[in-house]
Amino acid sequence: MIIYEYLPVLLTVYAACLLAFASPGPNFVAITSYSVESRAAGYGAAIGISFGTAIWAFFAATGLTALLSTFQFATTIISIAGGMYLIWLGVNAFKSVFAGQQFIPSIIDTKNNISFAKSIIPGLAIQLTNPKTALFWLALTSIAIKPDTPIIIVAMLVAGCLILAIIWHCLLAFAFSTGTLREAYIKYKPVFSCVFGIVFIGYGLRVFYALLGIEY
Repeated sequence: MIIYEYLPVLLTVYAACLLAFASPGPNFVAITSYSVESRAAGYGAAIGISFGTAIWAFFAATGLTALLSTFQFATTIISIAGGMYLIWLGVNAFKSVFAGQQFIPSIIDTKNNISFAKSIIPGLAIQLTNPKTALFWLALTSIAIKPDTPIIIVAMLVAGCLILAIIWHCLLAFAFSTGTLREAYIKYKPVFSCVFGIVFIGYGLRVFYALLGIEY
């Protein structure tokens, strides 16, 4: 009966999550760039990002994100770390182009590909150091979670968003690790690496622009 009462709210949160997942951003770029290197790496990045999503959802649902937002210094530190990390990813993408690294088109050949385990942490780091993700969940859960909301509803919100995140991100990783999308990347790797580099650096700079109060 309690679940039925809160079902419309939960469905609204789930729908908002799917729309957020589908929006292009650092998560999308990270998963696609790892996936074309190897399917295992793509799945690892997808899992890392998905659990990062669940962590932010948990923090927001339990009020920890609201508490964090009251400490401007802590929020600024997270923003700076996130911006620097995204820029670092972009610089590495450019370095691979200038170094003339060759792409080995073999998902099975794990010796030359990034492993599943090694790509989980970068995916998690991208999500946890994204201040906009924290603000998104803070706004979303403020609608769905009230002081008297049962703990089972909070658990369902976090678990449901985690499941949706894993499904969506893993499907994205699969799509970019096989077929014509991957073949196109193999053929035009330097071009894609430059695009990934520009996007990552661009997102990183946007974080610093926001901190400085510059409109973009």
